[in-house]
Amino acid sequence: MTPQYMRYVLFQKMLDVYQVPKDHAMRTKSTPTRLDDPDLIGKLKEMGFAKAKTYH
Repeated sequence: MTPQYMRYVLFQKMLDVYQVPKDHAMRTKSTPTRLDDPDLIGKLKEMGFAKAKTYH
């Protein structure tokens, strides 16, 4: 498994956490180099996505 593929998988999981639909254009964009970029999180929130609530 390459580092690029791991970053891709983590990016997709992050989009899952923010409840981004599987067919959303955000999923087809190239994987950002920094997944912890505040601008990326801000963009997700600006688009109306929020973290899924966790239930224990």
